[in-house]
Amino acid sequence: MLTPECKYTYMRDLCTTFSHQACRLSCPVREDCMVRTSSDRTNYLSLALEARKTIKELLQFSETGTESAELKEALNDTVESLRALSSGSSLFAHLHPRSSYEYYEQIRTLQEIQSVMKDENLADRLSALSGSLDANERKQNLEIALTFFSALENRALQRYNRSTGSAFGH
Repeated sequence: MLTPECKYTYMRDLCTTFSHQACRLSCPVREDCMVRTSSDRTNYLSLALEARKTIKELLQFSETGTESAELKEALNDTVESLRALSSGSSLFAHLHPRSSYEYYEQIRTLQEIQSVMKDENLADRLSALSGSLDANERKQNLEIALTFFSALENRALQRYNRSTGSAFGH
């Protein structure tokens, strides 16, 4: 072992044909686990950042009444994913190349927030956000959208902070 504080275990081998010592990772399974954990954390953080970006777009939409292309894309992606979760069909079947819900951690978080909100028409309300002609309906749909994306962001950040390997993890 090189140092006792090292989170990986390295072995020092003496090579008979060379005069130097070589080090090798003695537990590659643990290395794989650490890489996977880092990837999981990245997926949670990515989802939180996308949710925050959508919240900003929603706030701008509430002020101007104009839906940006980014907001339209984010809402369509979310609606499509929510409907796939509700129907039981494969969520991965119709994803866009750059979907916010393409990894297990992201889908799991989306599903969790959907079930906590207990709004059976969540996808329809998000979909109708830009098409609402009635001011009260638009306001209600906007409030639901802000609540949904805020909850999504918060849950993704909680999972990010609690993931193994996090400075804040348990």
